Amino acid sequence: MAGKAAGVKPVQAVLRALQILELLGQQDRALPLGEIAASIGLNESTTYRLLQTLVQAGFVASAPRRGFRLTAKLFDLGQAAIPGMEVRTLVRPLLEEVVSRCNETANIVLFDGVEAVYVDQVQSTHRIRILAEVGRRLPAYATASGKVFLAHLPPEQLERYLHAVPLHRFTPHTIADRDQLIRHLALIRQQGFAEENQEMEEGVSCVAAPIKDDRGRVVAALSISGPTSRWTDALVEGLLIPTVREYAERMSRVVAGEGDR
Repeated sequence: MAGKAAGVKPVQAVLRALQILELLGQQDRALPLGEIAASIGLNESTTYRLLQTLVQAGFVASAPRRGFRLTAKLFDLGQAAIPGMEVRTLVRPLLEEVVSRCNETANIVLFDGVEAVYVDQVQSTHRIRILAEVGRRLPAYATASGKVFLAHLPPEQLERYLHAVPLHRFTPHTIADRDQLIRHLALIRQQGFAEENQEMEEGVSCVAAPIKDDRGRVVAALSISGPTSRWTDALVEGLLIPTVREYAERMSRVVAGEGDR
């Protein structure tokens, strides 16, 4: 944590709240009250009041019987504070390369804990192409990019998601069965990419792969989308899947600060 500014007495409650945020940010699981209190050297009563303040502000979420975890709001705040480090800014040149290679629409997608959020897009030059306006939100379980995020959630976070989000069937192809979805996500995690074949909308297909930071966390997804009528098996397996995997790996290196090499 940054040092004290000369001549300014720090507000201890704020410092303690920041300690809690840093502690939760170092974990990939929810932490119980007692563990948080012991880690920052406060009693449970004071720690609980600080946590409830952070919950009300939207930076921390409480999970019954599991403890407390960070929300995506802190990530959003970090993105706004350092716009030059936004994932979409860092990977934009590579996103354009994706479209140059395969001439299908390419997207950068984030995850807010429930939905897949489209934050950048380069369009295909085909007359018939798929468009998803920036800012559009779609159910994670019914999109290739959203399934990439779900596939990499820790088991307890995935369980919370499945408990909170009803699985509606948007098309006959939507995976709306909980056990089938869990098996499907395990396959995605194993193979390193996701496919979507008309699961959200009839006639629309998509492939996606994870973009990871320097700690191996999935911070975004790269997706390529197009009309199902144009997507032959040869095109998908010979060009689109290799492209989305290669460029997601290259974007991961850029986001991790390793450069594109």
